[in-house]
Amino acid sequence: MPYLLNRMSLMNHFVTPGHILAMEDDQAAIGRGLRHFYYDIALSACDPVFDLLRQVVGLDRIVFGSDYPQVPDSFVAASIRALAESQTLDDQARTQIAKVNGLTLLKRLC
Repeated sequence: MPYLLNRMSLMNHFVTPGHILAMEDDQAAIGRGLRHFYYDIALSACDPVFDLLRQVVGLDRIVFGSDYPQVPDSFVAASIRALAESQTLDDQARTQIAKVNGLTLLKRLC
């Protein structure tokens, strides 16, 4: 969803009569809305995805997901490896994605 921010900002223009397109305002509102979600990196663990999510919703909204057991072990291993070997994330960011964010979310729900 975050990479669709520009396209989503056009939706009100098309579906709301009289809406005056204000791309920056619309993007800001949609960006705030996107921060209400958490984004798991199941089958999407790669630096471009990490960078986009960090830029659009913030590092604290990214959680490690693997879709296990629905996907083969090799895919889970590849996701773990991609997170561990990221060139754009430091150790603190890796720990936050792999552990801290998920624990924070679960504590909030319990």
